Amino acid sequence: MLMLLCWLLSPAMADECQSPRKVTEESMQVAWISRTGKQVWDNTYLEVVRTGELRTWLERNGRDTLRLLRGLGMVKGHKGEKDAKKGWKITVFDVRRNVLCRPIVDGIPGEDVGGIPICEESEHKAKWGYRQGFTGCGYIKDTQANVRALDVYRVRWSDAASWGFCVLPLKRFLEES
Repeated sequence: MLMLLCWLLSPAMADECQSPRKVTEESMQVAWISRTGKQVWDNTYLEVVRTGELRTWLERNGRDTLRLLRGLGMVKGHKGEKDAKKGWKITVFDVRRNVLCRPIVDGIPGEDVGGIPICEESEHKAKWGYRQGFTGCGYIKDTQANVRALDVYRVRWSDAASWGFCVLPLKRFLEES
């Protein structure tokens, strides 16, 4: 009976959240990857990753669009191959740490987790484009390797764009990073 109970609980225990990485810098560079032509309103929250961590991930995993989209939890399975052939862009922002939040489902909004507050409840759900790798733990799941990938943050477009931004075709970013 105990063996059966342990077996039944093991998948749930394996899905427990790990701690997101600590952020100490007051300002940093973050990146939003989206389809070409995707537009948002000023009050829309974007799902972003730290650009430096993204570049490190690319060094370890390769500079292939499909692999990146799977690593960011944006595509899964054979559908990803078709999606990777479409147009993608990367928007890079310099932001202050105080405009970011972490999409952590089981937490108190505003509570500090590693230097970044937990997002308001309205921002706890998976965003369009990132549903496949959404964990609700403040980081993305790599849908190809089925492992934890990069920490993820949310930022309102108007806050992210306040210091300016740079938009590049994703293919160019992959070639030059």
